[in-house]
Amino acid sequence: LLLIVCQVMASYTGIGTKPPFWFLRFTHTRLADAIMDICGVPQKEMQRNATLRILTACTAPSPSSWYHESSASVTVKAKGVGVNASRSDFKKYLDVARERHGLPKTAANRLGTIFSDALPLPSDDNKAIERLHQGIERLRQVDTQGRTLSRARSKRYEDAHRALRSVRYCLSMMQSLEIHPTSPGQGAKRLSLAKFISIDLGLRQKRKHIHGQGLFQAVTIPDDYLAKLGSSKHENLDSLMASCGTRIAEGGRYDDLVRKHRPPGNFGRIPICAGCRFFVGSLTEQAYLHGLNTLADTALKRSLRLQSQIEAARSSLGFPLAKIHPMNCIVVSANGMDPATLSERARVAAQLWGEGISAEYTPMSGVISSLVRKNTFEAGALGSDLSLDELCGVALLLRIPCVVIVVPHLLREKGSVRLRHLYEDSFDEFFVPLQDLPGKVKEHLFPYSDDGGSKDKEVIEQNGVLGRQSSNVEETKGSSSAVVHCIYADEDMYYAVQEADRKKGAADKAALKAVRKEIARATQKAEAYIDRIATSAKGHGTPVIASALPYLLIRELGTRLVTSSNTFEAVSTVTNNYPQYRRLLKTVGMSIDRVLAEYGDSRHESIDVLMYSTLDDRLDIIAIDDVAVRPPPGTPDRGNRSSSFDIKSGKRR
Repeated sequence: LLLIVCQVMASYTGIGTKPPFWFLRFTHTRLADAIMDICGVPQKEMQRNATLRILTACTAPSPSSWYHESSASVTVKAKGVGVNASRSDFKKYLDVARERHGLPKTAANRLGTIFSDALPLPSDDNKAIERLHQGIERLRQVDTQGRTLSRARSKRYEDAHRALRSVRYCLSMMQSLEIHPTSPGQGAKRLSLAKFISIDLGLRQKRKHIHGQGLFQAVTIPDDYLAKLGSSKHENLDSLMASCGTRIAEGGRYDDLVRKHRPPGNFGRIPICAGCRFFVGSLTEQAYLHGLNTLADTALKRSLRLQSQIEAARSSLGFPLAKIHPMNCIVVSANGMDPATLSERARVAAQLWGEGISAEYTPMSGVISSLVRKNTFEAGALGSDLSLDELCGVALLLRIPCVVIVVPHLLREKGSVRLRHLYEDSFDEFFVPLQDLPGKVKEHLFPYSDDGGSKDKEVIEQNGVLGRQSSNVEETKGSSSAVVHCIYADEDMYYAVQEADRKKGAADKAALKAVRKEIARATQKAEAYIDRIATSAKGHGTPVIASALPYLLIRELGTRLVTSSNTFEAVSTVTNNYPQYRRLLKTVGMSIDRVLAEYGDSRHESIDVLMYSTLDDRLDIIAIDDVAVRPPPGTPDRGNRSSSFDIKSGKRR
């Protein structure tokens, strides 16, 4: 059970925080009961509870005592302050228990005999167990002076020593599993170990479900608790739990509970019963507080300038958000998710499902139901009262990149929908025919990846989110390494990206929105084009034709290749203008035909060729149309040169 707790504390980063400062409260309930029986504490609940609280307040080590024991910077004088304070508090608490709760004076004196040398117990759990053993033996020597122990009291001493052995065995098992605070660093790589173990004899459940054996609690405190407390101040464990200690987990053995509620009759030996529960509400509260403190911390506000407002909102949600959400898009109408357009939204969602794209069109989905519900939302309803903008905000928080907006008359008359692509601070919206919608959605599936998107795409495809093979261009959409700075020019002026974002006046709002859309579209096309050049579709590498032709002549040849019906016509036209390069132009034309033969395919896509001028040391790029430049069937190979020279083989072909 303790191993599970350490694993959970190590995974605390899943809700946006680092592993917290936490420690373990540990006790054996029969040990505390045996000590109170030995000391003569009455069986009344009021007096027993008062004694347990005294044990927690005065004997259990707190984080401040652990800090003073382990810190080399704390002086011996400062360390002694905590011991003296615990002793004075112990006497004061005993006096209050005698006056208000009727604790016998004899019992108070016997408790003082056991714990006189253990105030508080050391934060080193082995030393703490040894001091308890010495205190019990000290009281036993007092009881055996000149007389023999009664059988009942002797049995209580045996119960106490048996419980001490059980605690020692549990601590040794923790060291074997490398989950003890003193374990070597190998376990810390996969586990979050407690800072120390506080042997708290006063720890007890109110309903005593876990009773008769070991009982533990995992407790967290704020990271700055020790710094605020100061080097000379001490706080006992009882005050800490009342102020800032938060229980995260609690568990132990509940054999006595099973023994108490088993049916009558002899059913053999009671099995070992152990369990642990986690306080999920406390975990969520810690995440919320972390998010709020992150936003309120002035030191972190500077770093948040580089972080968008939407990321700050995500971190304050206290909800574990996936890096890439399994839902690719949501289908809504202009009125949100209203019941009136349910059938149209279902039709669009079915179109996306058929292409392997996960989509949701109702608010009852487990994906978004926790965030789209409002007070007027009724269980089982087919609609939600959230507006379109609010639903887009929910999608942005959940990292769902696309929102499909269904307008019934537009879908019915033209077969089109509106596709909204969400960015951190804006969005693009297009009118898309329904049959082209899946392809357009796939282009925007990976905008939130921090490491390029290719890894995220691979993970999503393995999980079955994308059921079909994407084209080569689509594979490079989410993994572009190109950095493009786009400037858009119209008849009146030109716009850079920053200028288009700054000019947000009401008069030209529509125009600026159109400009931003054109800039985003041009940037996306440019990135895809650069990536297509860098990564060849067929694995041959990007074709480069180097020659001694002048750079301007190469530019003209490129223009002719784009506008002519075939390579022969383009080369002939340029040769007439530059007869001195006749032989070189024919060779370049033959090399272009070879590139077309190697890189062309049945899809007749354009082929990007780099033309390098060794004379001017400059490069030009030509997008050659595969259909346009291929010579018509039966056309001779411009007969003057029927062979070529292969550098790899060293032979002329």
